[in-house]
Amino acid sequence: MSLDSDIALLKRIPLFADLPTEQMRLLAFSAVRLDLAPDQVLFREGAKASSGFVVSSGGLQLTVGEGSKKKVVANCEIGSL
Repeated sequence: MSLDSDIALLKRIPLFADLPTEQMRLLAFSAVRLDLAPDQVLFREGAKASSGFVVSSGGLQLTVGEGSKKKVVANCEIGSL
């Protein structure tokens, strides 16, 4: 994605929608893109957060529990924070 398309994606998120143009450009420029494989874990419940994540393509599921006790608590699509 280009910087302009990253900015367009971030503008769709209410938390970032009203940022001034320069702050939005800085946020988009400093973003790090991650490509996840199917079933790859992005983070685990209870882990300390050092960043936030925005879904830019595809989707992901937020789950709790493990194995037979695993439960989907949210489905995140493009633009989800």
